Amino acid sequence: MSDEIEYRILTGPLSWFLLELVLLRETVETVENQISSELGEIKRELGELEPHLDVKWATEDALDIQPELVEPSELENRYAELDELKWARAQHAKILRAALFLASYAALEQCLDGLADQWQEERSLTLKPSDLSDRGIERSKAYLTKVVGMPFPSGSSEWGRIRHLRTIRNQLAHEGPRLGRPPGSQLRAALKAFPEIFSEDEQQLSISKEFVEEAIHTFNAFTNILVKEHTELLEQKPKLLE
Repeated sequence: MSDEIEYRILTGPLSWFLLELVLLRETVETVENQISSELGEIKRELGELEPHLDVKWATEDALDIQPELVEPSELENRYAELDELKWARAQHAKILRAALFLASYAALEQCLDGLADQWQEERSLTLKPSDLSDRGIERSKAYLTKVVGMPFPSGSSEWGRIRHLRTIRNQLAHEGPRLGRPPGSQLRAALKAFPEIFSEDEQQLSISKEFVEEAIHTFNAFTNILVKEHTELLEQKPKLLE
């Protein structure tokens, strides 16, 4: 295998994935800043309205007026509107965070698929990755280790966390955040690894900014390990993105 081919393999899917992770980090920051700005403005206006509402409610109590018989004022309507908007923006944030997590996992899957396909092409192997019975990241791992014979960091803590992230990804992608039934053993293990995303009271997953950032960090760390373990087969190694 020529140096040119070795370099192209190493700077192909792995390099593009590391670049995608940089862009995803920037997207997370942009989205979170926008969410924070919008929620901050809503909370500010709610805070300005609350003292006036307290005065009106105190007057109603003093006069023994039943609240349901009192016509809502313009101020009360605005407060209710803002309160509903605050709830909606919080839900939007959860949806956007889940979408960013799913996008980052999809990029990982495409990276490993691309790496397996590239090695199959460069070595002119008869067996293709799609011929294996495994699916997703497990198929790529099986092809790279059993067919290509490449080192793979399957014993790393990062790979263990990625497998938990895969379980969470499957739950979100196929069934949504709400748990319609008691979680199976794999999902229980994943939620034990990432307990902060599960609401016991609501019985649903709630994706946070910190979770998305941790997932991206895990994918990045794993990819760097994957590159290092390939040095036995690849003589050239480009500078990795931080």
